[in-house]
Amino acid sequence: MSTDAQVRRTADAIRGLVHEIAQLATTDIPRQAFFGGFIQRAVRAIDAMGGAVWIGRQGRFNLVADVDLDSSRFSAHSGQRDAIRAALRWVAEHGRSLIIAPMGPDWMDDQGAAGIPNHTPMPFFYVPIRHDDKVVGVVQVWQRPGRDPKSYRGFMEFLIAVVQHAESYLESRHLESVVRERQRLENLLLVTERVGAAESSGDLGLSLVNLGRDLVAADRLTLLVCEGDRCRATAVSGQTRVERRSETVQAVEDLARAAVTARDARAFRRPAPGQDASQVCRRYFMNVKYDLAVMMPLKVGDRVVGVVAAEYPADDGRPTDEDLAALESLVRQSGPALDRLRRQESMPLRRTARLLASLRPRGRRGPLLAAAAIAGLVAAAVIPVQTDIEGRCTVRPVTRAVVVAHEEGRIVEVLVHEGRRVEAREPVARLENPALETQLAVARRDVDKWQAEAQSREAAGDPSGAQIATIRADKAAGEVARLRSRIDALVLRSPIAGTVVTPDPQSHVGRVPPRGEAILNVAALDAWDVTVEAPERSLPSLQQAVADAGPEGLAVEFVLASRPDRALAARIRSADDISQVARVAGRGNVFLVRARIDPACAADADLRIGYEGKARIAGPRRSVLAAWLGPLADRLRMAMF
Repeated sequence: MSTDAQVRRTADAIRGLVHEIAQLATTDIPRQAFFGGFIQRAVRAIDAMGGAVWIGRQGRFNLVADVDLDSSRFSAHSGQRDAIRAALRWVAEHGRSLIIAPMGPDWMDDQGAAGIPNHTPMPFFYVPIRHDDKVVGVVQVWQRPGRDPKSYRGFMEFLIAVVQHAESYLESRHLESVVRERQRLENLLLVTERVGAAESSGDLGLSLVNLGRDLVAADRLTLLVCEGDRCRATAVSGQTRVERRSETVQAVEDLARAAVTARDARAFRRPAPGQDASQVCRRYFMNVKYDLAVMMPLKVGDRVVGVVAAEYPADDGRPTDEDLAALESLVRQSGPALDRLRRQESMPLRRTARLLASLRPRGRRGPLLAAAAIAGLVAAAVIPVQTDIEGRCTVRPVTRAVVVAHEEGRIVEVLVHEGRRVEAREPVARLENPALETQLAVARRDVDKWQAEAQSREAAGDPSGAQIATIRADKAAGEVARLRSRIDALVLRSPIAGTVVTPDPQSHVGRVPPRGEAILNVAALDAWDVTVEAPERSLPSLQQAVADAGPEGLAVEFVLASRPDRALAARIRSADDISQVARVAGRGNVFLVRARIDPACAADADLRIGYEGKARIAGPRRSVLAAWLGPLADRLRMAMF
């Protein structure tokens, strides 16, 4: 093979490795996996002896990935280890790359680092990784002995170029962490709302442990109610009732007493073999699979009213500081609510006793009245009637979508008005972002500059310089494509075919909405649903009625406030049309039930989005006695539990 062919083959291999690094930077993989693949490809691209990636701040770095770290004598030679740490601190302090020649410090890339030695025959290259104008890491590569010192600059320029992909990866991960934090806050608000709206301590416990488990990233969450130094588990995530005789539950209760005694949060880890630990702690970890338990007390003033136990498995990085902060906030909001509900439930129930006393027969007509009452009860127990489930309802289109601003910019034109019919992918608004246009022009100039540089270096017989220029040209071309895509996103398009239902869309002109904000609403007005608010107590009857209805669906009849003289028809097609999560409405919880409106009724009714009314769902057939006394019996069971 000729020399030119070998050069071209080597250049193609290097270009392929750089392309792999660029692709790796756009994937959603953990940080350690990315830097492991990154340093392997960077070392192969320049045929180096080894390399490492160090991540940290303020001169304190941790090793996250390496290729043959032992070949740098980091572990075997204490002087070399100190020299490497000194070089890392120097790069972090000065924010510049650094070259240390073999058996240095005879030849230095920067004379300010002349005091850093090198006890090996290999040159060392250090390149900073920046994020938000701060050094957050260092890429370290040591080349093979005997390389020409004239090539050191070329190696360094190549490493600087590929490190830009690592910086892009860190930037994307930072944006993802911001999104996750926003979702965490939204979930915290949801849990706080459900806890504050709970009507009993049982409802509060179920909402707290089931919704809070994902919020704090725990494998299991348990709520314990405390009276003095006694703790009793009342709710466990993933369980509808607490098995009081379970050894696991009893072990958690015993461990929670330690938090009550300390009156502060306690963390218990699985003791190592031979490690001193209390008998309560050992008993707990003998009965569970977890390796960490965090006990957080619920306080009202200085009084402990309960404990939340968050349990985590081993070696999964949990809990993080964010998880513990969310747990602390959750506990702070739940303590007063739990104390209030417990006080209400301790009040005596006397209304039932007075009602039963008023029904006792008196006088000579007592036997006749008793016989009539018995006959009425028998008839009521035998005669079946149709039960109905009633609730408020709202009319909505089946298909709805929002037009979202994917890029920041000023809205300069809205192309539609309320009631306008649009097709899928039709432009509805246009944003303007001069900064993106400026960046695109700069990126195009960079492409031309580096392409010309690559041709010039190749003509001058400098393949290494040509390769570096080509890499930078490819990176600039990728930036051009990315900016064009972002500029195209400034034209907002309707995701579906339908009608614009946003009032006065022209009022958005001149605004600068943040990225991700909904600008317009579009709905298809050819098919309609009615959403019924079914009370929580009627959910079992509703599920039974839907199951008995079969494929035809369960009939729903409703009237709207705008047309109270006309009843409309709809059908619940399956149990999937019943929401899985309750919502607070008035003084109780409701489940949203979606029913498809008969197309013939919808066509004649001139429906509008948001019409409200009252709906009646055909429930199961029951005896008169069961229909009358069933709700009362349910209330008594809840009150006496």
